[in-house]
Amino acid sequence: MKILFLTTILPLKASSGGEIVSRLFVDKLKSLGYAVDVLGYLRKNDNDSAIPSNMHLVKKIIIESHSSKWFTIVNILKSIIHKRCYSSQKYITKEYIQALKQHIAQNDYSLAIIDHSQMGWLLKYIPRHIKIASIAHNVETDLYKELSQDVSVNLLLRQIYKRETKKMLSLEKQLISVSQFVLVLTKSNNEKYAEFCPDCKNKLKTITIPPINEPNNTVTFNQECWDIGIIGTWTWEANNKGLLWFFEEVYPQLPANISIRIAGKGADWLQGKFKNVQYVGFVDSADLFMQKSKVIAIPSVAGDGIQIKSIQAISLGQQIVATSFALRGIDGIPAYVRCADEPGKFAEELVAMLSSEQQNFKELALQWSNQRSTQFESVILECMNSI
Repeated sequence: MKILFLTTILPLKASSGGEIVSRLFVDKLKSLGYAVDVLGYLRKNDNDSAIPSNMHLVKKIIIESHSSKWFTIVNILKSIIHKRCYSSQKYITKEYIQALKQHIAQNDYSLAIIDHSQMGWLLKYIPRHIKIASIAHNVETDLYKELSQDVSVNLLLRQIYKRETKKMLSLEKQLISVSQFVLVLTKSNNEKYAEFCPDCKNKLKTITIPPINEPNNTVTFNQECWDIGIIGTWTWEANNKGLLWFFEEVYPQLPANISIRIAGKGADWLQGKFKNVQYVGFVDSADLFMQKSKVIAIPSVAGDGIQIKSIQAISLGQQIVATSFALRGIDGIPAYVRCADEPGKFAEELVAMLSSEQQNFKELALQWSNQRSTQFESVILECMNSI
């Protein structure tokens, strides 16, 4: 079977949670013997020198709305004129439509997988003889509903988010209704979609996301390490809220001699703000960064879907303190992971872990990771065998 995988960003380096999930699906389908062509964009500053032969670059575009106000304004206006979601509008280009039509004309695809609900705008360009499946990384409707009710956001933005909520609900319902199966990342998201589309419950398949395999980086004794490590994509507002919560609520309760490193794009406001905090920006290897952290903190307080960075951290066998929100949808949490939602308790757990004797949890982590990988493959095989 030949598959056309239609996504937003080509999952090359898999630097964000969404890209990691997309890469996991593409790699697993290939390992199961399916031929998979991937269509997608890259960011303006992404390196396009080493794109695999099955991944096809449509063009480079602006992705994050915060990086260009003009881009955001133009696409909001376009979305209003054309009565579309803004989330979809920013991905709609004539180049993507042309690339899609060209690949369909040149290949005998049996299945098109729409990766991310925002890409549901492509439905009208896919011929009826090609079956549809979809991957829902988040319940987008709920994300925008939450933002529309956030009183800390100005009134104009809340109205934009309110409109987006209605438009995304319509798009997500349409995508579910035409899909042979819909892969969702958590049980709670499965239940939410079942509420939207009661007649489509049987199509909804909750899948267990495994950790992604990075090259084997080993931390040696003489390498520099730090006490607490926090990593994320801070350009995403939901992640940034967690970082703000950590520094406003948790950080004041930590000893001043604890060293803290923050990695990931979008937290430049931390640069030089605290003596014991170093912001290092984007890092090439998230795994290596976490391995060099004596304790990993995951202070998530908002968002949807599943926390990919939580899965990656647990798979390394590192000691972790996380909020219950950061662990949502993750079953079988190992003992080296502590959960704390109250700021004082979060700080207390971090200090306790730093004070305790360092232990090796690698074997336990490997068992946990292997179990998730087996479950991941099982659901994909079940879905593909139903086509």
